[in-house]
Amino acid sequence: MNHTTHDEAGRLSALDRFRVLYTEREPAFDALASLVRATAGADFAAITLIDEHHQWLKADSGHPAPRETPRSVAFCNFAIQRPGLMEVPDATSDPRFADNPMVTGEPFIRSYLGAPLVTVERYRIGTVCALGLRPRSFSETDREVVRHASTVVMEMLDMRAQLEATRPLGEVIDRRRWEGLLRVELDTGGALPVVAIVEVDDYGELATFYRDMMDTAYGAKIADKVLSSIMDLVARIAPVGCRLARLGTSIFGVALPQMSPIDALSVFETVREMAGDHVVDLGPYGAAASTVSIGVVAPGPGERVESLLFRADAALDEARARGQDSLVSHIGGGSPLDWAANRA
Repeated sequence: MNHTTHDEAGRLSALDRFRVLYTEREPAFDALASLVRATAGADFAAITLIDEHHQWLKADSGHPAPRETPRSVAFCNFAIQRPGLMEVPDATSDPRFADNPMVTGEPFIRSYLGAPLVTVERYRIGTVCALGLRPRSFSETDREVVRHASTVVMEMLDMRAQLEATRPLGEVIDRRRWEGLLRVELDTGGALPVVAIVEVDDYGELATFYRDMMDTAYGAKIADKVLSSIMDLVARIAPVGCRLARLGTSIFGVALPQMSPIDALSVFETVREMAGDHVVDLGPYGAAASTVSIGVVAPGPGERVESLLFRADAALDEARARGQDSLVSHIGGGSPLDWAANRA
């Protein structure tokens, strides 16, 4: 079976922009799935998303099902191939599904009603669906329920994406802009930021484990989710106005403007202490955590951004040499714990 719709690359790009795959459960989506199940009289209801190789459930209600299944066996993959509703009154007599392992085996699906999730660009990225364990016909009310629910889900996804883009905790920007802002601050002699480069210690191991040991093509994406979650942790710990940028595969940069080196170092020490205990929900892949290594620097008088970042890289290299879960400061005096000990 051909998995592609027209402009599949564009469809996958549209799905990625929502940044919703493999995210934690959210009560609003679960509540909507439960409402669809109850209103349509279904045994099971779900909000599904279809990526290149898998179907993933953002929310579900009723009969238990895995949060991820191969796209090749997903009813919803058929539902996104064309606009409008897809109805399957009896899967055992439908040639598309009669031999499907979800029909011949658990959960023994017999009926299906699905409405596609359609973006403003008209890409169909998933469905709202109601499934039954017995053959049945669907009423016009059932059709309206899933159709309206799909509209509501797209509104929720749009709102969720807007909130992610505008949340004030910390600004996540690209490397070029991040370095450009540092350059402006250094050149103008304004409030100079304390800068850290942070490495997710277990990034490579996570990517390899989920790629090889669990037979998934999403090793790097799963490791990216851990890195992204740690960046979110930094944004919550740091003061409003911190700036973050992805600098490489497993590293990101943090700039804390208008903050003394002592206070900034205390923030980064807190980040280091909390990161290893920060458990990230990976949906069908369980959960993961990683320690971080951090190099911290403060700019000197007249220092250029290239020199500042070179010193930050050197501090991170020193932290790596000490082993995982380390912080090295090149702003003098050791860590806040050292200062407290010296005052005691």
